[in-house]
Amino acid sequence: MQNKAARNYGINFFDRSYAFAVAIYLSISGLYWIPFISPAIINNFKIIIFLAISIIGIIRFNIYSNSQLKIILLIFICSIAAFTSLLIYGYLYSSMVYISQFIYPLLWLIGLSGMRPESYQFFLKVTTVLALSFMAIAAYPILAYSGVAPDFPVPVYFFQGSDLYDQASRYATVSNSGFAASRTGWGVVVPPMAMLSIALVIRGARITTRARLLVFAIMFCAIATVMVTGARGGVAALVVAGCYGIAAARRGRTTTIFSLLLVGTIISSMGILSVVPETIFRRIDFSGNLFVAIDNISAGRLTSYMYGIEYWKSSPIFGVGPGNAVAFVNNSEIVSIHNVWIRSLAEFGIILFIPFIILTYLFIKLIMENNSIHNGWPNVRPVIVCGLTLGLVEPQVIFGSFNANAVFWTSVWIILNERRMFKYSHFYSLPKFMPYQSYRHY
Repeated sequence: MQNKAARNYGINFFDRSYAFAVAIYLSISGLYWIPFISPAIINNFKIIIFLAISIIGIIRFNIYSNSQLKIILLIFICSIAAFTSLLIYGYLYSSMVYISQFIYPLLWLIGLSGMRPESYQFFLKVTTVLALSFMAIAAYPILAYSGVAPDFPVPVYFFQGSDLYDQASRYATVSNSGFAASRTGWGVVVPPMAMLSIALVIRGARITTRARLLVFAIMFCAIATVMVTGARGGVAALVVAGCYGIAAARRGRTTTIFSLLLVGTIISSMGILSVVPETIFRRIDFSGNLFVAIDNISAGRLTSYMYGIEYWKSSPIFGVGPGNAVAFVNNSEIVSIHNVWIRSLAEFGIILFIPFIILTYLFIKLIMENNSIHNGWPNVRPVIVCGLTLGLVEPQVIFGSFNANAVFWTSVWIILNERRMFKYSHFYSLPKFMPYQSYRHY
């Protein structure tokens, strides 16, 4: 039995619910907590949705392109390489945690393959609404920082058993950590969602001033909420993705949109830096030593990279084992290697690094390809650029906490299937509040 809304999209109730579940998970994946709701409830809800999508995807599994098959196989090879750490070092718990970092993207891509072509247009419409809703929620840390809204503390749920329990439970709030457990986590989830929202907003054929203002509002919200928490990697990812958007634009209106986006980033940055200079510049050393200055402003990332290379040299084939590659920076502060490739090389050696590099090469091929799809199809390649940029300065991007990377892997799937999805999508009915009209492909 089809309901009226489902008949309008030519899909049955089950397929419609499946596409809706994917969109729901995608929109809440970056929210680790919400005031007055237990983080455990949110986490369990995500797990239930993820498992349901994965199981249905396994039942309906199909391979639609050679690139999709290559990426799935490479992820599987990476998981096997990570498993060797169990055999060599005997760290059962750590090995299982690291293997799950590869299994989750694998299951997600398989799960998305279960979405029927007739559901694509409905999925993109719902995702547009929910992604913009996420960006609206992302504005709250800005209000909390400015004192307009209550500055809720981050739930102690995230710090139990941690050495930082006392300090974090006392100082971590929504204004400096967002709706994640830390500023780093917030700086990882916001930029990809912002770029996805922009891609969905500017996919219409008729762009008005209202649409341009909406793009600027999304970018301003993203840059502001990331900067008030001090997540410099997130700021860099937004700027690089904006530059990519300008370089990749083939139509005048798209170039204008991305130029506005980049200008918005610059103006927003200047405005925010004028009120929160201590958040960004508190670690800069003006002694004249460039390495020290960059290392300080990057929270010791350059030092951590050097540690990572030394770890790899000590065990080049199999690495030093999961969780063993740590760096001592900023007066012996212990941190992980803040570069996903160097961290993988140090912990797992070349047996994992080689398939990971091949996988990265495929990602670069995806973003270098021209988006030849007609007007109205979202170009989500800036999301991939965001992920690769964040991977240079963060340890848990691409492979890591899947909730932080769900938007990245969904964008990979959209690009891999965009021609097939476009073929089966003869008409798009965009959300009524969008500042342009629906259109037919031509």
